[in-house]
Amino acid sequence: MLERPTYSTAIDIFRRQGAVIVPVEIHPYGYDLDQVEKLMQAYKPRLFYLNPTFQSPTGYIVPAEQRISLVELAERYQCLLLEDDPYRDIYFGEEPPRSLFAYDTAGWVIYLRSFTKYIAPGLGIAIVACRPSIMNYLIKAKLLSDSGTPLVNQKIFLHYFFNERLQQHMEKLRIALAVRKDIVEQELSATDWQWNSPAGGFNLWVKLPETVEIERLLSTCIKQSITFVPGAICDPLKEYKSWIRLSYSYLNEQLLRDGIKRLVELADSV
Repeated sequence: MLERPTYSTAIDIFRRQGAVIVPVEIHPYGYDLDQVEKLMQAYKPRLFYLNPTFQSPTGYIVPAEQRISLVELAERYQCLLLEDDPYRDIYFGEEPPRSLFAYDTAGWVIYLRSFTKYIAPGLGIAIVACRPSIMNYLIKAKLLSDSGTPLVNQKIFLHYFFNERLQQHMEKLRIALAVRKDIVEQELSATDWQWNSPAGGFNLWVKLPETVEIERLLSTCIKQSITFVPGAICDPLKEYKSWIRLSYSYLNEQLLRDGIKRLVELADSV
């Protein structure tokens, strides 16, 4: 089972492994748990890959009560939950709900947490937490894939992770990203584009008018050094034709403002 929309690379990875993908709709309020249960009953999935905190690409947050219910459903139908949680620390107001892993007492949640998003993209450091019976298989798979993460990288990260400078960095980063998100929304406010303002993360999930041809817009934008992620590649069914993912994490404020203005102009002209 896979969220719809979801992280596009996850779709590619699971398809490459020959997985049969069962899409699960995610909404601003989270999941339709009745739908989730019906899918588990009908398909008996072995795994549900989900990104419940500032979800990519939507920025949605699954509320705490749904997280508890999901863990209960996973145990009832014996479906592993693979919780991908790279954006947990990128919140703009209140901290997000506890992870699904925090509610798991029977060993049905595998928890993934990456730190490269806000420290160094090339660091390649992440954590996985699960029961020993599953961890033994993961360790073997990790060794077969790349012989292990370099110890030097891990030592460098460990020193930084327990240093108060990391928390200072995170506080500054949250402020900077909140400002950039506000800039994007200000520039889009005069359009008829639709989106839900995220409470954290790196992205805005935006619906354009159906009259705009997204692929043609992307081709035109790339020629002017502007880019975005077409929604269709984040959809296992390839049907989000009018949606795009805009990231506000990289550019400074002025470049971001100029880029969004130009994007809107190009969308009006294609």
